[in-house]
Amino acid sequence: MDSNLIKRKESSIPRTGIYCRISKSDPNVPKVEAQEQDCHRLAELSGYEVVAVYVDDGISASTFQNRPGWNQLLADITAGKIDVVLATEEERFTRQPNEKQLLALTCTAVGATWHTVRGGIIDPATAEGAFLSGLMTLLAEREVRRKAERQVAGNAARRSRGEPLAGVRPFGFELDRLQHRKSEAAEVKWATSKILAGGSLRSIFIDWNQRGVLTSRGNPWTQNSVKKLLLRPRNAGLIDVQGEIQTTMGNWQPLVSLEDWQACVGLLTDKSRIKPHRQQKWLCSGLARCGVCDSVMLSGSGSGRKELYRVYRCSSKLRIPDGRKHPTIKAAQLDILIRNEIVKCFLYGNSVDSTDVSVVDANRINARLIEIRLALADLTMLVGSLPISNIKLQASQLNAEEATLIGQLEGCTKRSAAAAMVLAAKTALWTGARVSIADAGQLKVKIGQRFDSLDLDQRRALVRGMLEIVIGLCQQGEKSVDRVGITAT
Repeated sequence: MDSNLIKRKESSIPRTGIYCRISKSDPNVPKVEAQEQDCHRLAELSGYEVVAVYVDDGISASTFQNRPGWNQLLADITAGKIDVVLATEEERFTRQPNEKQLLALTCTAVGATWHTVRGGIIDPATAEGAFLSGLMTLLAEREVRRKAERQVAGNAARRSRGEPLAGVRPFGFELDRLQHRKSEAAEVKWATSKILAGGSLRSIFIDWNQRGVLTSRGNPWTQNSVKKLLLRPRNAGLIDVQGEIQTTMGNWQPLVSLEDWQACVGLLTDKSRIKPHRQQKWLCSGLARCGVCDSVMLSGSGSGRKELYRVYRCSSKLRIPDGRKHPTIKAAQLDILIRNEIVKCFLYGNSVDSTDVSVVDANRINARLIEIRLALADLTMLVGSLPISNIKLQASQLNAEEATLIGQLEGCTKRSAAAAMVLAAKTALWTGARVSIADAGQLKVKIGQRFDSLDLDQRRALVRGMLEIVIGLCQQGEKSVDRVGITAT
């Protein structure tokens, strides 16, 4: 670092940015206002000048959701606007090791540090700082997984007792998920009988929207949402776990009889009733959804200023009761944005489609390979303290398992382009001692090129498995891309 820059930093008051975040599902964490007050007190005691406050209220840091405050914080650190980042605890930053590594790289590149109320000052450029930060991130990740395991076990116990799980209020039921909401229960019975009488899903959702019947979230109905409702096992008092009907019946009264529900499901899943879809020619057609009515967005043509271009527009033709219009967005604009989001998912280690067995296996095998190589490194440290025969035997066993796993890994990557891209990103970016920002930039280009080389069906499969895309209405003074909501699945 330039000596003049060092003198200027030493003689000036450190500039600090406060980061506050809370997840909606974590009521035990102080609200962002309380976090900000604690950080302001820490800044005053430490002699920092607060130049910015970054807030992500109600956003989880364990599921790779898009966090505007976090993204702006990283941008300002990179631009040299922040010397110290303040938070109440490191878990407010992130609970993902890859995102913590990104924060460490960003801070190290400009000589910035972070300071938390509970953990003190961390300088990621030092060995001690990197170790402590990594350890706290691993502990946070372990706690996230333990909470998930407890939740899974708790849900299984509730299902065994026939109790409903927490979540959004099901249409037809009250908030306790047990008692019927009479007006909605009558609509479910009517819709089921209409299908049994030969009616269509389209006629049902048009009728409901015209009469002002809304979903339990308060949205207009679509053909897809009506179909999901009528296929729901809960309607017949059944408990469903990922498509498998449980033997235990629910403690709630069914909305329709088991026989009527089974007959309705048979009709709605009859392949002879399903019309073949046209061959898609555009990346996001049928994958993006309307932020106003939740219908799918389809490709079409648009024009303006003597220019013709492709657009994605809402497939619904229904008028919205409050007067809002359905959104439209240029296809080229959205396709580029989604392509970059896919690259970010692979670059920062986001989970891909959990139904892709090759990806799941590849991640499991890769994790075991890392364990084996760490164990082999540990064996070299034990030379002289253990009999050489014991060390040779353990090394031989580990080497044999390593060779087997490498073969299995090659098979996974041959079967799945997604698995190959995930492992390429992880191997290139997150192994080794330290990764430079330049390396990360080069990898970003390579992943983008790999994505572009896939055929359209493969690219659409990755988008479908990794992202949820919602297009909202463009507000005055807002950029068109600002209304695109993207969530990693």
